[in-house]
Amino acid sequence: GGAEAVCGGGAEAVCGGGAEAVCSGGAEGVGSKRSREEAALLCVICLEEKDEDGRLPVLACAEGHAMHASCLSAYVSTKAVELQGVSYIAAKADTASVSGDAAALDALAGACCCPLRGYGCSAEAFSDRDIAQHASEGAFSAYLEGKTLLPIARKVEKVLAEGSELALLVPNGRMCGRCSYGPVELEACNDLLAHHGERRPGSSAPVNNACPQCGWFAPSIEMWPRWVPTATAAGEAHWAELHATEDEVTAAERRARHAAEVARAQAEAARRRAGQGAE
Repeated sequence: GGAEAVCGGGAEAVCGGGAEAVCSGGAEGVGSKRSREEAALLCVICLEEKDEDGRLPVLACAEGHAMHASCLSAYVSTKAVELQGVSYIAAKADTASVSGDAAALDALAGACCCPLRGYGCSAEAFSDRDIAQHASEGAFSAYLEGKTLLPIARKVEKVLAEGSELALLVPNGRMCGRCSYGPVELEACNDLLAHHGERRPGSSAPVNNACPQCGWFAPSIEMWPRWVPTATAAGEAHWAELHATEDEVTAAERRARHAAEVARAQAEAARRRAGQGAE
């Protein structure tokens, strides 16, 4: 009985169940590990081990999800283009921040995260250095441009808010009809042509009712558009860029046109004053 138990039941237990357990469980464990290692070598975008040029993935997130350089470049460029089409990006970023949605906030900020972020992956976004090192030059440029969208949107919101406050301070302000320079406030009569070009005692320069920035002139204050602070900011940026990039010939032509406009306005003002004197 004892021998049978040892040789039969015991041996059976050792050689059968034990061996089966060792061979089955151990082999299965090794096989699973190998599967995980093979999966780690696959690109999470194209699901291939090598790209069309036979190269292996070059960048992986903290959780091991890897990408080929070519797949990364396409992914980064696509995300940047999608971000450019997002409306109310600043408001959406504020909502994501309040709700604690880190993934949405990273995406709106132009960060490049693992393609599986939100689908079982919680790795942090890749660094700028990672993208610069492994993505194409064009993709990296698009990535950097995408990262500027949210800061610019927030600056625009700030300008709009400040502009509304400024408009309340100058309720009767006007601006140039060409370059949006402003605010311009009326000091005397509505007829801006009446004294335009007139030389007054004690002043070395004639009265100039034209826009001091671009030379635009309208004879009546009613013809000057209502001042919009945001338009003024955009106009000033445009003219600053224009003055910074124009060559000497272009600048001279612009100044000549300005002088001609002022001269025409001054001649018209003189003609009107002469007519009034004759009457």
